[in-house]
Amino acid sequence: MAKGFELTAEESPSEIDARALMWTYESLDEDHEREQFFAGIPGFCSSTVVVREPLPSLNYLKSRGVAVALKWFLERTWSSHLLSKTIKIRRFVICIRAIDAAHISRTADELFSEFA
Repeated sequence: MAKGFELTAEESPSEIDARALMWTYESLDEDHEREQFFAGIPGFCSSTVVVREPLPSLNYLKSRGVAVALKWFLERTWSSHLLSKTIKIRRFVICIRAIDAAHISRTADELFSEFA
């Protein structure tokens, strides 16, 4: 059964991947959910299932919208007085890894210049 799901996913149009990825992110309500989403980006980008080119979901990850979402997430994290320094650093590292995996360093560079 699992093999059948995998084959179906491999044969699905890649536009579905992008819509599912966007829908997943947009449905997140809590920062800990966003943290998990961003932490999963490196694994998603390096997945052997994600091999089609050009893949809209990877293009979506490279979009300015994702960089803006990462910046917003970091700003909320950094400005919070309720989070420990350990959590703030962990989230910063997660965002850096997501930026690297999605190859959005140029866009992120523009957005994150105020953190430098």
